[in-house]
Amino acid sequence: MRAMISENPIRWTAPSTWPWFVLVLLILLTALSLKALRRWFKSKELSESTWSPFQSLEVREICAHLTPGERARLLDDARQRGRQIGQWIAVPFGIAFGSLVWSRRVGLLLLALFALYFAYSGLPRLRAMRRRTSELLCQTEWALSRGYTPERLRLTTIPWLG
Repeated sequence: MRAMISENPIRWTAPSTWPWFVLVLLILLTALSLKALRRWFKSKELSESTWSPFQSLEVREICAHLTPGERARLLDDARQRGRQIGQWIAVPFGIAFGSLVWSRRVGLLLLALFALYFAYSGLPRLRAMRRRTSELLCQTEWALSRGYTPERLRLTTIPWLG
């Protein structure tokens, strides 16, 4: 005669199993929100993607006077930078943070390694991306006619980001 399992293999009340349920729930919510975000982005026009609430007035003026070719070049550069940020910053952080569910010790070790990686590799990459954006904005016809230079162009209204 076969032995019957007397206990439920998934213990809903055992605190040690909660992180897995939370992780699965977060994955499902993320998947649903990504689908909604994708639909929202497709409904927006490309001209709106050059605007940010933290843009400086100079950048807003330059974006308002972009030619179609300049706008396309800026958007292509922004898409490329977005992919790079995902590959070199978001994915390693997600792996390090996600490993906290598996093992707190390993997760904290990976988060510490990510902090070092970000300080030595991520920040210089982000600074180079900001410099590239300033250069592209200053190469537009309107910015050249107004005498903007990458060194003097403020990208944001946030003081410490300049």
